[in-house]
Amino acid sequence: MKSIDLLVGSRIRERRFQARLSLDGLASRIGLNAVLLLRYEKGEARVPAPVMMKLCNALGARAADFFEPKPNDPAPLLRLTPDPAPTPARGQPQAQPLPPPRPRDRRLAASLDRLARAERGVRLQERLIARQAGLVEQFERDGDADLARIGRSLLSLFEATRALSIRDRNRLQAEMAGHAGALASTAETPPPPA
Repeated sequence: MKSIDLLVGSRIRERRFQARLSLDGLASRIGLNAVLLLRYEKGEARVPAPVMMKLCNALGARAADFFEPKPNDPAPLLRLTPDPAPTPARGQPQAQPLPPPRPRDRRLAASLDRLARAERGVRLQERLIARQAGLVEQFERDGDADLARIGRSLLSLFEATRALSIRDRNRLQAEMAGHAGALASTAETPPPPA
């Protein structure tokens, strides 16, 4: 287990308790198995970016909320570097320590946060459009032409805003895919010879 996985897992559990959700309730809300969610909470498995985005949406949190240590955290959780490797046997080459988290990791958390906000914005606009369409139908049934005309104008404005939000969300998703590709390429690149 890595200390960052323990930190993120404890934050997920804390947020779930604050939202008064059961393990099964949160798991079904984000489309996961409760056993897997429990493994994330215990820090036994690393939370992938798409699951993190779903957790942010379901718990009303920013991605950064899951990564920032708090002053009252136990000391092992405050250390954001990997756990030290076991000492190799005599004659074995010693592994090089991993570098501390890079600014790219912080940018990834910020991108996740922006993507979660964009996703919430699109869903909100879709609800507004549905409500406005219902009002327009009601005004037309009641024969109130002026209110129906105003309602149609607002409906077209909401639809244009939703189109912009979808474009922003798609751009952020492409940015996240770029982050994931960059992380995968660095993970696959062998370390330089010593």
